[in-house]
Amino acid sequence: MLSLRFFVRRFSKQKGGLLGLTILLIFVAFAVYPPAFAKYDPADPKSYFVGQALAPPSWSSFFQGSSRTGFYGSLGTDQLGRDVFSQIVYGTQTPVLITFLSSAASILIGLLIGLLAGYFGGRSDELLMRTADIVLTIPLLPLLIILVSVNSNYLLDLTVLIVLAWWAWTARLVRSQVLSTKERAFVDAARVLGVRNFTIVRRHILPNVVSLVFATATIGVAYAVITQASLSFLGLENSARGSWGTMLFYALKFASFSTGAWWLVLPPGICLSLLVLSVFLVGNAIESVIDQIGT
Repeated sequence: MLSLRFFVRRFSKQKGGLLGLTILLIFVAFAVYPPAFAKYDPADPKSYFVGQALAPPSWSSFFQGSSRTGFYGSLGTDQLGRDVFSQIVYGTQTPVLITFLSSAASILIGLLIGLLAGYFGGRSDELLMRTADIVLTIPLLPLLIILVSVNSNYLLDLTVLIVLAWWAWTARLVRSQVLSTKERAFVDAARVLGVRNFTIVRRHILPNVVSLVFATATIGVAYAVITQASLSFLGLENSARGSWGTMLFYALKFASFSTGAWWLVLPPGICLSLLVLSVFLVGNAIESVIDQIGT
């Protein structure tokens, strides 16, 4: 409990981390229950107001609040009269879901394999690392395009393939750190004292790779977000509500910039950048706190 309080106290001094956490929590709140923030569901045809298509952002709509308009038109409307603000809120679900599922699974798998391969070595190390090498040679994006095109389960395919691709990077990085850590004097002393291998890994090896895991996790999250947005931007997402990448796809399809409808491009683009930035800020703050604890 004391360590948790110490961690929270140190993290609260990281201004960048607090900013990133605030942004991240806002996106998570959007993804968990979007109706609390946006009145118009993009998947509902009743929210299409064709007569108000391509309306520019209206600050008066924003200040009127949700009781009257549900913020309709505060960020403008698209070609079908759908509210851009509502699309932003509902479009948070897919990237956040993909980010948390794929990143958490790939980090856990990669961490476990990296620890086993690096500490025990031998044939298991050779087998696991050669498998990782094979995975790293697979071009992920073309494979994703093929699978998503022929299979209707978009979220499952994307999550599984991102996990399969990213665990190998994590495993190799963790393994290299374990190979260095297990040769240190305190690990040798634990072996001489007869400490079990599982205890050595848990108490002496794992704490020395946690910082590296968080650094890898931030890159993995950014990779997942950009991969999902790329597929959506290519028009391969089959979700009824779409996502930020889908918004960019339709903005390009209808030549938004050439028609002056900049509000169809900037909001989803800014949200993608903010999501990636928030994860990096939180990850760097956690890594900094862990390094302070270690010293």
